[in-house]
Amino acid sequence: MTSIAMPLIEDLAANNNDKYGMLPLKFTWFEGQIAGHNPTMVKDGKRQLGMVKESGNGDKILKPAQDGKRGEREVQFYHDVFVSGMNDPSLNDLRRLLPNFFGTRKIEIEAQESLFLVLEDVTCTFSLPASIDIKIGKQTFGPDATEAKKLKEIETNPVQGTLGYRVLGYRIAEQEDNTFKKDPKWRSEENRMISAVQEFFDQAHDVHIIKEQLLEKLGHIKKVAGKRRFHMYSSSILIVYENDRNCEQNVDVRMIDFSHVHPGMGLPDDNYLFGLNRLIETIEEL
Repeated sequence: MTSIAMPLIEDLAANNNDKYGMLPLKFTWFEGQIAGHNPTMVKDGKRQLGMVKESGNGDKILKPAQDGKRGEREVQFYHDVFVSGMNDPSLNDLRRLLPNFFGTRKIEIEAQESLFLVLEDVTCTFSLPASIDIKIGKQTFGPDATEAKKLKEIETNPVQGTLGYRVLGYRIAEQEDNTFKKDPKWRSEENRMISAVQEFFDQAHDVHIIKEQLLEKLGHIKKVAGKRRFHMYSSSILIVYENDRNCEQNVDVRMIDFSHVHPGMGLPDDNYLFGLNRLIETIEEL
């Protein structure tokens, strides 16, 4: 399988100190990033940051905190779950479904100090990781969104509003090459979105083992999402399976991206559960 020319994440690592921004020594752009902001993007005239790896810390990844309330909200969520809520037994199940959180860290990049969340690199235990990022929920904006934001999200992602989930992209590592796929047509055609999920799992060496493990883990997420503690908008599920046929076939599933998390107020997270149930139905059809 050949690589598909896409937003140059591999090039970021290779060109660590050129047009994509000078990183301090020992740091490189993370090659395995699938979605989200990265240094190939410019917003309001400002070069965006991507995920970073530090030499000697292979089991961790540094994720840039977003500007403003979104970044503050995600940092606070991880702090509430892993620090202030560490002794709260009601958070134990949720904590096991998230990347481990190791605090925050500031890094100076091009004379500007930026805040990063230090998280577990979920892919690092796999020999050849195959990973897919799926945004969950038919509504991707929180209750504090402006009318303009709501309209933009609805118009940009029509399939998400009906299907309940959206594939942001997937990456499959192989012995001699990598495949990275992201198709804008997924946004507007439901059958293409479902096919993207099927394509990703079609590459697995033993899809039956992967499917069985995956459905069990998605069931755990469904249980946690039903606890009415949080409402998660524009949050994703990261699925990683082993693509090395010489290694044990296994899958890891984590909930990620929490810049639009709000208190559940004792109400079910119907939006998230709708999307999760639709994804489970797609996986069951594999």
